[in-house]
Amino acid sequence: MAFITADRVLDSSTSTGTGPFIVSGTPAAGYRTFSAVMSVGDTCYYSIQGQTTSEWEVGLGTYSSTNTLTRTTIYSSSNAGSAVTFSAGTKNVFITMAASKSPQLDPSGNVTALGTPASATLTNATGLSLTTGVTGVLPSANGGLGASVSPTTTGNVLFTTNGTSWSSTAKIVQPASVSPSGTAAASFTGLPSWVKRVVLQFSALTSATGGASMVVQLGTGATPTYTTSGYTGALGLTFNGTASAASALSSGFTINTGYAANAAIYGTVTLTNLTGNTWMGNMNFGRTGTLMSGGGGGIIALGATLTAVQILSSANYNGGTVSILYE
Repeated sequence: MAFITADRVLDSSTSTGTGPFIVSGTPAAGYRTFSAVMSVGDTCYYSIQGQTTSEWEVGLGTYSSTNTLTRTTIYSSSNAGSAVTFSAGTKNVFITMAASKSPQLDPSGNVTALGTPASATLTNATGLSLTTGVTGVLPSANGGLGASVSPTTTGNVLFTTNGTSWSSTAKIVQPASVSPSGTAAASFTGLPSWVKRVVLQFSALTSATGGASMVVQLGTGATPTYTTSGYTGALGLTFNGTASAASALSSGFTINTGYAANAAIYGTVTLTNLTGNTWMGNMNFGRTGTLMSGGGGGIIALGATLTAVQILSSANYNGGTVSILYE
């Protein structure tokens, strides 16, 4: 379908009512007929004016058959912008350029706005403000995020859980810390399935009983089942600057062995997903009292997706906190 904006097309019509314009096929002197520039199915901007009346109309017309111009869309008219019911008499019909569809220059030579188009394709544009001139979401195929996100919301970071889809809900999360007491394990449950890194933080964690040990164990399931064996790796300790023998991991990622009563433990255990349900653990901590520092690493293959972690002590807790970060 061609769109016609040719000039010097002028014909006459005696059509009445609101139907198509049937033109005479005989142009005025110096002009051409519609059939000379249009094929059936073409569209054009048209104007029709009564020769002896004040009736007029401007719109988009379709050359629907030979010498027949059907009114497709009315832009403006003497009937308040609606189709005019033309009375008897001769009308001039011609191709024009509708002002409402034409860009105009202001006194400074800038193109004035014609309203907001339903869609537009820009192949080369400069000077467009990205803060006020662009709205919507840029698809990921075009280098955007492909989703509506709120990166400025407190605690949110733009994050991809599978390498392709961006999310502002998958973020660095810091739940409330735990102050363990007695023999109950300090636990954090309900970890999301997208978690790839967990950091446990120990601050002044103490026990009234000397000689106890602490281990971090990983759990699976909605009601967690903790894996209590199969951890592979080692922990090395240094007492007052003198290294002691390393011990192998077995029941968990060990953070202390044989600590003195009321000695405070400070440090972290960082868990990172290696592949599938296999997790690496890295331990790093220090102790007050009889000065001790320790570090080590290990690995565990879980039977399902990680959902929980717990810090288990072989003696009663009596102070300090455990907190968690996951992402």
